[in-house]
Amino acid sequence: MAHTQGLVAITGAAGQLGRLVLQHVLEHVGAHQVVAITRDPAKLADVAAQGVKVAAGDFNDPASLTAALAGVERVLLISIDVVGSERVRLQNDAVKAIAEAGVKHIVYTSAINPAEAPMEFIREHAATEEAIKASGLSYSFLRNNFYFETITDKVKGALASGAIAAAAGDAAAGLVARADCAAAAAAALVSASTASEVYNITGPVSLTHKAIAETVAEFAGREVVYQPIDAASAQQQLEHYGLPAPVAGFVVAIDHDLIGSSALDVVSNDVERLTGKPAQSLAEYLNANRALFS
Repeated sequence: MAHTQGLVAITGAAGQLGRLVLQHVLEHVGAHQVVAITRDPAKLADVAAQGVKVAAGDFNDPASLTAALAGVERVLLISIDVVGSERVRLQNDAVKAIAEAGVKHIVYTSAINPAEAPMEFIREHAATEEAIKASGLSYSFLRNNFYFETITDKVKGALASGAIAAAAGDAAAGLVARADCAAAAAAALVSASTASEVYNITGPVSLTHKAIAETVAEFAGREVVYQPIDAASAQQQLEHYGLPAPVAGFVVAIDHDLIGSSALDVVSNDVERLTGKPAQSLAEYLNANRALFS
């Protein structure tokens, strides 16, 4: 894949995904081609020392984004953690700021099936996609499935108890490693292509909770079983473990409403299309991150 010769920028560059993307970008292009945007430039002093331009930019101050993007050809817009109408507003303002800066192409970290998702925080991505389309800029939408990292607590609990309990029924999800999302984002960002495309960034297979339990059992060398439970029981269990009721309800809704409805049952080879390497399996992810579970 041919690489752009222009400047590329990453918003949220000091975040978990942003830092991983930066590492991959610097494998493809020189530091002089990269602008790392963050609310607190001090957090990226190590990156600045490598020759990357670190610029202050805040979604609450669109003018700061426009200034940070001066001369930039392609930008990775990493979706922010805020949810609700505030996220839609802030990201729409960011898209306008990006267009005003003269950027040619936006890469956006979206979500699987955003328009049809049963949960609002996923549907919010559809609003940002529409804003990007309306801007007239070319785009790459990276519709990321849920990370393997989102089931870390389930895996740890399974290793301790020998069971994974969830209100997801027999539904499956194409979970993916955050590192693969980062590699795909970096590849899309440094590409010379100006075609507008949509990618589904997923793991290699769609996993039921039963399959997750079986994979964890093989990883641990001992029995781990899946215990399907209803949403009310899951809510009670999480509250018993100390989660506030609203947080517990959100976690249960992800299993029951999102995964349970098969909204995340999507698998593609787009990670390999973009990066040239297949996405990690859950077994590969667990073995690569064994220290997390020891």
